[in-house]
Amino acid sequence: MEKQYDISVILPVYNNVQYLEECLDSVLAEKKLSIEIVAIDDGSTDGSEQILDDYAGKYENIRVFHQENSGVSVARNLGLKKANGEYICYLDSDDRYCPGVLEKGLALCSEKKLDVLFFTYENFFENEIAAERWQNNRVNQPMRKREYPKEPICGREMLLLFKTQLEYRVNVFLQMARHDFLQKNQFSFEPEIIFEDIPYTFEVLLRAERVMALNEVLVKRRIRDNSLEHRPTTVHRCKSAFRSLILDYKLVRHFGYDFPECEPAVSQELAFRHEFVKNTYLELDEENQETFLRQCSPEERIFFEAAILPRIQKEQKDRATIDRLKDKHREKAEKYKAKIADQKETIRILKKEKKDLQQEKKRLQGEIKRIRKSRAFRLGRWILRPFSYIKRHMKGKR
Repeated sequence: MEKQYDISVILPVYNNVQYLEECLDSVLAEKKLSIEIVAIDDGSTDGSEQILDDYAGKYENIRVFHQENSGVSVARNLGLKKANGEYICYLDSDDRYCPGVLEKGLALCSEKKLDVLFFTYENFFENEIAAERWQNNRVNQPMRKREYPKEPICGREMLLLFKTQLEYRVNVFLQMARHDFLQKNQFSFEPEIIFEDIPYTFEVLLRAERVMALNEVLVKRRIRDNSLEHRPTTVHRCKSAFRSLILDYKLVRHFGYDFPECEPAVSQELAFRHEFVKNTYLELDEENQETFLRQCSPEERIFFEAAILPRIQKEQKDRATIDRLKDKHREKAEKYKAKIADQKETIRILKKEKKDLQQEKKRLQGEIKRIRKSRAFRLGRWILRPFSYIKRHMKGKR
């Protein structure tokens, strides 16, 4: 009979030899907990597989399963099947746990009988290259900081709170979930896609009955210079985003579109995912857009043409309208610029003429002043003085 643990940490690993020991040690440091590591080697070829086997040989609470490279979803699904813990946590092999937070989380889960407990995380840069590429990414601050209820609420109410407070995070490494809750609802990750956290977390919140959120930082998340967000958009990335949206819609349909506790949040999430698919599609060149459409099943093609394509066409139409308005106003602006340039030239000429006149005036005033000081001027005034006197005298008699 296999040993039962309080927590199973599911750890997919693929070619992460540089950070793997640091990650494993951060879990093993939680000595006060009954905790196991279920490590899935997803076909590593860089020595990560050997590190896992070495650790498993030293620690009885580490179990390693090797598989051909099949992606993180398949690895996590295998981990879920093999886990023996009462609660399930996920960790990425280039990240690490903060000391003592798992213990605090487990105590709260046990006390409140939670289905899921949500934590938060902090980013840190791997190196200066990553820091330069992620200039706008928040670092050394929690990704979730607002206040949440001190008693359990249902997952739908938590979804609404997350959305309302702009702190909705789909990352599964932020979650501590009760194992039998996941088993009862047959949770799994969609294979062969990236963004696999999106439909999984959405479903967790729609199904869970007892949920809480802590502002405790559980995971230090490593930001690498080759992170997914900095890779060029590919057909696979676009297909994954689209597939995640379809899975969200299937889930909503399963519940009969009835979400009285969180209808605005569900609508907002679906709208956000629509926009995400649209943007990833538009980032593809024309050839890859055609490739994406060819890879869609007939059902997916119909959904895309009904739900996504109208948004794209509207945006393209809006852009064309904006471009026409820009051209129209650009012509007017050029005319006004020409008029303004002419006016500026006229003003420049007038200012120059004014300056020339002022200089001429100054010159003439200097000439007058020089004449007044001359001997000839003074002699002339002396000679003309009697005539001036007679002239004034004659005016007085009149």
